[in-house]
Amino acid sequence: MKISKIKLLFVIISVLSLNCYGQDYEDIFLRGYYVNNNGEKVEGFIKYKQGTNSRLVYKKTLDSRNKKLDKSEVKEFFIGSNIHFIKCTQDIKVRVQLWNISMESDFIRIFEDGKISLYIHYIKFTNPQPTPYPVIIETILIKKQGSEVLEPLSDNRDKKRRKLEELFPGEPNVVEGLSQDNWEDVLSFVRAYNKAKV
Repeated sequence: MKISKIKLLFVIISVLSLNCYGQDYEDIFLRGYYVNNNGEKVEGFIKYKQGTNSRLVYKKTLDSRNKKLDKSEVKEFFIGSNIHFIKCTQDIKVRVQLWNISMESDFIRIFEDGKISLYIHYIKFTNPQPTPYPVIIETILIKKQGSEVLEPLSDNRDKKRRKLEELFPGEPNVVEGLSQDNWEDVLSFVRAYNKAKV
C-alpha cells in the first residue's frame, strides 16, 4: 500500500511540474507528438534539450530506440498537455556576449496564444571563463493578433516600453501590463486580456 501511495505522489509531482516554468522535458521522455513538414502528426515520447546545440529526440514507445529528429523535418511539437513549441521562421537575432545568435529555424515555446501571443526562446550554453558555468538566456517574444511578426522584448525597461507603445498605440493599460518585470505577472495579464470580451 505504501508503494502505491509513493507512486501516486510521484505522478502528481511530475504532472504538476509540467505546469511550472522549469524544463522537465530536457531530462526525461514525456508523452507527446510532433508534426512533420507534411502536416502529419507522429505520436510517441519526446525529449527536448534546449540550447545552442538543441536536440529533439523521439521514441515511438519508451522501449524503442531513440531517434534524433532534425529541426528541418519538424514544424512543431507538443510535450504533455500544455507544452507547445513551434519553429521560428523569422531571422531574429539575440546578442550573447560577442555573438549574435539567430532564432531562425530554432524552436520557440508558446506560452499564450490569442489577441496577444507570448513566446519564449531559450539559449543555453557554457561560459568558459573564468570557471565554466551554464548560462541561460530567455528572450520573450510578443505577437499581436492579425500580425505575422514576432517582436522580441528587451530586458531594458525603457526600450521595452517604447516597443510596446509602438505595438499598442493608445492602449496604455496594455503597455503597463506588459511592462511588468515579473514574468508571471505579464503572463497573468495576457491571459486575462485574451479572455476579456472586446
